[in-house]
Amino acid sequence: VQAGLDRVLGITRENLTGVRVVRAFGREEAETRRFQESNRELTNLQVFVGRISSLMNPLTFVLINVAAAVLIWVGAVRVDAGFLTQGAVVALLNYMSQILVELIKMANLIINISKALACANRISNVLETESTLASPVSPKASGEERGTVVFENVSLTYAGAGAPSLTNLSFRAGPGETIGIIGGTGSGKSTVVNLIPRFYDVTEGRVLVDGVDVREYDVNVLRGKIGAVMQKAVLFTGTIRENLLWGREDAGEEELWQALETAQALSYMRYSINTADEFYLAEKDYYDETGPQAQNDMLEYTKAMLASPFLSLIHI
Repeated sequence: VQAGLDRVLGITRENLTGVRVVRAFGREEAETRRFQESNRELTNLQVFVGRISSLMNPLTFVLINVAAAVLIWVGAVRVDAGFLTQGAVVALLNYMSQILVELIKMANLIINISKALACANRISNVLETESTLASPVSPKASGEERGTVVFENVSLTYAGAGAPSLTNLSFRAGPGETIGIIGGTGSGKSTVVNLIPRFYDVTEGRVLVDGVDVREYDVNVLRGKIGAVMQKAVLFTGTIRENLLWGREDAGEEELWQALETAQALSYMRYSINTADEFYLAEKDYYDETGPQAQNDMLEYTKAMLASPFLSLIHI
């Protein structure tokens, strides 16, 4: 049942997140049929399990009453023969009733435990997944160079891929330089960006930041050197201030405003000041033709600037 529910929810999530792609390729009817088939299988399974569950309590109560009738009948025979007293029969009946009521509770508990175990197994699979990015025993804090990124004959093949995404890529970016990587879909632009903060390890070659191989850094130290603006801007629940402090937790008031102004984000939002002096996102209508996505992008730039990085990665 849980596996079937996972399939239905997975299809629902895919169609909600990819609704524009579905419409662009005219796949509405096909996706509707796929959802209906999975939902029908789940419904049939739920009905089957529900029928079994619905029979458990009635059958249990039937057994209780039959057992009580048998006990009373046997007890009456024993009392009549003088082997038992009436009080002993009543005590046995009370004991049996208490035991059988607890058995009913245990039957219901077993159903809940089986569902919980199915969920626990999936959670356990996620928690037990080990990272393929091994941390060095003696990590380096920094190299002799400052603000440089070097790719030396870098190649990368994703796990399970039939061909490499990058092959023998080499370039050097020095302090103060701005480098743009342009290419078609699937050309490896995102792969290049993801290798610098070590979201993946290269298959061949080296990626050097400040003259040190990224595999020799502590991951937190490496990523602390980088201010990244990812392709899809993501803001978390809370105020603008709380989101901006992801860039640097100890940023002061003036630094927040300066970063917002530098990122040209002030024109994309209005703010209100309360006792906590927090900033709030404006309503969509306030932006005229500019929607909330532009606002999110500007705030992502602001977060990256607050981090005061030696290296800025802008992935668009």
